[in-house]
Amino acid sequence: MNNETADVEHRANEAFSKNMEMLTFYLSDSQQYGINVFKIIEVIETPKEITIVPKTNPAVVGIIRFRDTSLTVIDISSGLDMAPIDYKNNISYVIVCEYSNTIQGILVSRPNRLLNVNSEDIKPPSETIKNSGYLTAITFDENSETVQILDIEKIISEINSIEANISSHDSTLSHESSNQHLQNFYEQQ
Repeated sequence: MNNETADVEHRANEAFSKNMEMLTFYLSDSQQYGINVFKIIEVIETPKEITIVPKTNPAVVGIIRFRDTSLTVIDISSGLDMAPIDYKNNISYVIVCEYSNTIQGILVSRPNRLLNVNSEDIKPPSETIKNSGYLTAITFDENSETVQILDIEKIISEINSIEANISSHDSTLSHESSNQHLQNFYEQQ
């Protein structure tokens, strides 16, 4: 059995076990986050050239070329009201993953490592945190460091929803300035 086949078999067995394999990573803060590896397509170093797209959510960094297609890159740090990741002056990475039947790039400061966690060791956050944020669960690595498991789908959905609302309002308001339009849009929310 070759290595690739063995790896696929191992991952399939993990899917039916009580274990979860996740990639841990860091955003712009010094906290450790985790994402299920089944959502990940690839991790790449952030390209130096990112095409900025006008009138998008501030969390949308822009688009890059990935496997002969364009890929939207989202700075989750910015989407979570943290300092944006300084990808222009520091090495950073894009986790290419699939959520809601679309391929997205998630900008991270750095990936950390793969972590296998028993499902019994994954705990829900307190009700206060669960109802007010994007945290779906927490766990701990072998050094007892907290790993926060974010609801990436919810974050991306909200970022995309804001973009869709702005786009639909833009097409109907051709004479208003952009700043006035955005101010009106946010007052309506």
